[in-house]
Amino acid sequence: VVTSSKSTPVDGQNAYFIQGSFTWLTEPKLGGKEFFGLGSTNCTFASKDANGYVSWRRKEYNNNGTVASNKVEKLTQNPKLKTDKDGQVQGVGYEFSIPITRYSSTTGRKVVEYSEWYGYISAKGVIGSTQVGSFYNSATYLHQTIVTQSTITFQLIFDRSGLHPSAIYTATPEKAYVSLPVSVQQLK
Repeated sequence: VVTSSKSTPVDGQNAYFIQGSFTWLTEPKLGGKEFFGLGSTNCTFASKDANGYVSWRRKEYNNNGTVASNKVEKLTQNPKLKTDKDGQVQGVGYEFSIPITRYSSTTGRKVVEYSEWYGYISAKGVIGSTQVGSFYNSATYLHQTIVTQSTITFQLIFDRSGLHPSAIYTATPEKAYVSLPVSVQQLK
């Protein structure tokens, strides 16, 4: 979930503070380079007027599977200006890496687990034109994903009455098998 907002005008200045935040509702399974930033129509930014952070919960486990440590960690970010190919400032943001849950190669148990991802960014946006009565601001999150080649088989298997099918999903090379209930309406 990504949200953005802006403050009331900064006293004595033609500027607003524009904020954005993100929260992962479903934890990422793969880590990579991520990007979080702000953009605005009718505003310009300066890196010196921007700040942000990323936080997460880090659980470390003992060999027997019990929790050894459970704490929230916070990493301060230094947002940078993002420009288009013509050098025009389009926004301000930061890149960061997502560490992922690690498992023991011998026991298969969790060694370190990361969850509850949250991020924040704030920047002063100086109004470009006072002629414009309102403007649009937004927060953007870009997630890097890795796509692997796989074979997918989807199969419907009917019981003897032909009215209650079940679905079987098979994916390779992971060899994941999931049974999914399916409802079918009989046509008369």
